[in-house]
Amino acid sequence: MSSRKQVTTQQSATANSSPMDSLTNSEKLFIRSAATFIEIIGGQPLDRIKVNLQLPKSDRIPFRTLLQGGIGSFYAASATSVIQRCFFYIPAIYFGADVWKYYFQIENSPVLDGLAASCFTSALVTPGVSCFENLKLQQQINIKENSTLRKTLIATYRQYGMKGLFPSLASTFSREAAFALGVCYLSPTIHQYLKDQYGIDSVVGAGCASGIATQLLTQPFDTIKTWQEKTHMSFTTSLRTMVQENGVAFIFNGSIPRVCRGMWTFSCLFYCTNEFSTMYKNNFYSSSPAQGL
Repeated sequence: MSSRKQVTTQQSATANSSPMDSLTNSEKLFIRSAATFIEIIGGQPLDRIKVNLQLPKSDRIPFRTLLQGGIGSFYAASATSVIQRCFFYIPAIYFGADVWKYYFQIENSPVLDGLAASCFTSALVTPGVSCFENLKLQQQINIKENSTLRKTLIATYRQYGMKGLFPSLASTFSREAAFALGVCYLSPTIHQYLKDQYGIDSVVGAGCASGIATQLLTQPFDTIKTWQEKTHMSFTTSLRTMVQENGVAFIFNGSIPRVCRGMWTFSCLFYCTNEFSTMYKNNFYSSSPAQGL
């Protein structure tokens, strides 16, 4: 009886394991950065449309003008996005989840553990994300100036000081906690649930479900974050000003492109990290069979 239980436990562990589990931190960083680069290619135009809709009316660029500007208008500040997301943001989220898993994991309470881990991870990445997102927005708004990340950083610091580099810490933390929950926990959990309960092995389905849930939940915080980055007002002042000038519905501006980007992001990252790690292990870990999705 005990041997049967042991076999069942081993099978369960194998089913819930990830191809990333046996890789080193440097290998994980390389794979996650590569997956993020692909995510940026598909997600950057959606982000540009979303941000434009969240800005005050006086600062928005008409959609026709964006189209007339060609593909460069939709990929404005892409270099900043690559630096931020490939080498800091996404890898740091996965790293924070790994640190939590190995040192602080809450046993026998997966929901509480996932929520606590997401908040822990969000606290790690929030300062950097707030700064990068702020600088990226300034580049997108002032696209005609063709300002580099370094020039934008210096100009923002001279105008607003150190505090001006991190204008949206509270709203960013709220947004990133949900994002980390979706990337590291919700997508894999939904994928495993669909597979176990209904025999549906769909990474895209799990990613889309996670993207819709997390993006709708955090849309108000994302709109406030964008407003703060443009106006450098506080969280409460930004919320009050937005509602007074545009109505309550304004906090959901840009929700359609943002949800679409979320569906793409979660599906792409979940699929690519698993696929790339499997390919890597097939080529460099010949002694141990790779695991698929």
